[in-house]
Amino acid sequence: NYIKGITMNTLQKTLVIAATAFCLNGSVSANENHGPGRHGMHTPPTLEQVQAHFAERLTKLHTKLNLQASQEAAWTAFVTAMTPTTLPTHPNPSDNATLTAPERAQKMLDALKQHETVATAHVAAIKTFYAALSTEQQKTFDDNFHKMRGHGPRHG
Repeated sequence: NYIKGITMNTLQKTLVIAATAFCLNGSVSANENHGPGRHGMHTPPTLEQVQAHFAERLTKLHTKLNLQASQEAAWTAFVTAMTPTTLPTHPNPSDNATLTAPERAQKMLDALKQHETVATAHVAAIKTFYAALSTEQQKTFDDNFHKMRGHGPRHG
């Protein structure tokens, strides 16, 4: 009875959606485009750094897709919908220390709902763009979409 009214199945689905949203939010790994801050910790990327990293990956995907002129409007809509406009927020542990358990649970649920909204918009944009691609382009998209986010295998 941790969170009344939410079944474990619903909570699991919500967590999966939140994880997907985080992945789709254009995060940049800590060792890219920015250096260490105090105490050897990496400073988080700025929105501009995240957007630049994302634009670089989009450029590579665009080249691989070899889009026709008639597909460029769909590409532009896809890019607009997918480009990060904010950085993901992370809860401040000191803020949570003063909250009651139900307040922390509600705060987590509110954040998950926000992530779900973003993820839903991203899925819709992906489906719309995907439908504008040829079968061969869809295969290319399938093979390269995970790399666009920077979550593919690391080579180095």
